[in-house]
Amino acid sequence: MKKYLLLMIVALTTSCRTYYSEQTRVLDFRKYTENGFVINPTSSGMDFEPISMISVSFYSGEKVKGLFKNETGIINAYDKSAQMKFYYATPDRMLEKIVSECKKMGANGIINFNMNPIPDAKYQSWEVSGVAVKLK
Repeated sequence: MKKYLLLMIVALTTSCRTYYSEQTRVLDFRKYTENGFVINPTSSGMDFEPISMISVSFYSGEKVKGLFKNETGIINAYDKSAQMKFYYATPDRMLEKIVSECKKMGANGIINFNMNPIPDAKYQSWEVSGVAVKLK
């Protein structure tokens, strides 16, 4: 009985530990820049005509509406701590969406590009924003 009690205590105290890890995240602009669309986190040193401020929000959730069911870049993940599945947009999907929206307005670039987490969201949610521009 003492062995089981000791084993249970060891299992409970070791299962809640966090482990050191490293992650590299890359948001690759080359797909767009190679085709003449400029993405720049600043506006300095550029000659442009501003078209519109733009922001696109991506809210993760437990279900996906029919409109998004077959879209690429929406990942189904499992949250171990909450023990539930949820869907979220990949960084590539977020970038593709904002570039697409800028191009619809006639822009060939986006300046002051920014990607920020949305505070107080239940799951990882993001806002991608900037200023759609026509570069001269």
